Amino acid sequence: GRVTGRFRRTARQADAIGLDHIGHRLEPASVPLEAVPLVHATNRALDRLEAGYRFQGEFIGNVAHELRTPLALISLRLEALDPSPERDAVQLGVERANRVIQQLMDLAIVDRHHRKVESFDPVALAGEVVSVMAPLALHRDHDIDFTAPAGEHAWVEGIIGLVQIALTNLIDNAVRHTPAGCTVSVRVDPDGSMVVADDGPGFAVETLANQTKRYRREGTNRTDSAGLGLSIVERIMAVCGGSLEIDNIAPNGTRCVVRLRASPPPPGMVASETPARPRGKK
Repeated sequence: GRVTGRFRRTARQADAIGLDHIGHRLEPASVPLEAVPLVHATNRALDRLEAGYRFQGEFIGNVAHELRTPLALISLRLEALDPSPERDAVQLGVERANRVIQQLMDLAIVDRHHRKVESFDPVALAGEVVSVMAPLALHRDHDIDFTAPAGEHAWVEGIIGLVQIALTNLIDNAVRHTPAGCTVSVRVDPDGSMVVADDGPGFAVETLANQTKRYRREGTNRTDSAGLGLSIVERIMAVCGGSLEIDNIAPNGTRCVVRLRASPPPPGMVASETPARPRGKK
């Protein structure tokens, strides 16, 4: 019983190893002496896998960075051409390519970024992101509004820089992949959850395997970067110990909910009572 109990503890250690805990290793002291060589060999294999994973992330980030310069040069040359439908089509393609490159760079940041989570005010973070994204929404003929809880609200735990990337991707997807004239609504609930909703055509969600999804808009092929953006958000939530929930709204539209662990405010800080307020209305 003692021997099998030690193996069960080691099995639990192995189960805890994943992308969000990629640096965890098995403890040789947790197994009988005869199994120690196997634990060391397993840890060395995990070291090699982690090194390959890190290299892949750095490679993606470097490639994305190198592609930004030629795309910027193409954009400058396009601006010098006379207006025409062909020029507009190429500009749209360059814009989409730039967005995908930015998302690849975000993904590389997520894979390199494993700082300890900290407590923060979701209302302050969401309000800042909405302020930054409002010009993009208005430029694309969308309304964008932000609503905060009328009373006290919970603080949450996460890596602030990564959560900002996640919320930015959700708002960007809602703006870029809905028709002109739609409204993007950002809301923070009393429990600290951050919600991004739109009144567009909604998502068709195909479940390929357990918690593995492909996303595309209803009535269209998979959009150019919507699925990548949502994958980045899911990856960030895994790193931060949170979750992403996506569903369609009746009669039309999509709702994305970012949920993070509630956390008490730091000493001397109190969750503010922020009245609901719209932003980015035309």
